[in-house]
Amino acid sequence: MREQELDHFWKAGRAALRGAARARAEVEGRADQPPRPGDLLLFAETAALGVLWVVVETDAVGSCLLAAADANPLIGSRDLSIPAGAACGALTVRRGLTVRCAPKQVALARRVGALEPKIVDRLSASRTALENHDSSDPLFEGQVDEDPEYRDWVRRLVEAREVLSARADSPS
Repeated sequence: MREQELDHFWKAGRAALRGAARARAEVEGRADQPPRPGDLLLFAETAALGVLWVVVETDAVGSCLLAAADANPLIGSRDLSIPAGAACGALTVRRGLTVRCAPKQVALARRVGALEPKIVDRLSASRTALENHDSSDPLFEGQVDEDPEYRDWVRRLVEAREVLSARADSPS
């Protein structure tokens, strides 16, 4: 590799580290504030499945619409790929796998990061589609890739969504 190429990768790596440090500082600085769009939440009950939850929107009472996010590189037609150079690192937001959680449930989650504003804007642009998806067909009516590995992964994410949905529906 030429020295110029190495210098380019070195600069890009340093920029990514600075971005990650800024994102971490911002998240830590908002620990006592309610979640906002773009926040990455980790719920204990779905952590073992390797899924984070992105706050897509909040309402006046503090409930949140969340979308599944993970590091699995398999991308379907309704997924949003976030590149490795982003402050949050490489993630795939599963825009078709959402759940609405009450404030008490959201308060139990650990805020572990945040998406960059430009990514939040891209995600927000599809809010209506997220709200109107047919949750009875988690595989999106055959519109996603037919890859068996992808479909198996989506089934695992659907299980995670069902865990959160059941918890949201249970009396506190």
